[in-house]
Amino acid sequence: DSATMTRGMSCGEEHHLEEEIERLAVERAARHIDAILRHEQYPHWILAAPQPIAARLKSQLAPDSVDTLDSVVGADLTRCPLPEMEERFA
Repeated sequence: DSATMTRGMSCGEEHHLEEEIERLAVERAARHIDAILRHEQYPHWILAAPQPIAARLKSQLAPDSVDTLDSVVGADLTRCPLPEMEERFA
């Protein structure tokens, strides 16, 4: 229809594009985590990520990274004050 032609993509195509961008971002974050853990010789660690992303992120990690993962916290802590974060994970 003309509305679709003027916008360039249908709602379904836009949704698919958003999903693909998020999928690539999760993969990129997992590779970055893997690189940090490899550099630090795989210390024990905790994964904290928003609930909808945490499981997908864990599934993209390398086996060595998952082996040293102590727990997964399904929470968005981006605005959590540092003292509260330190207390939470002490």
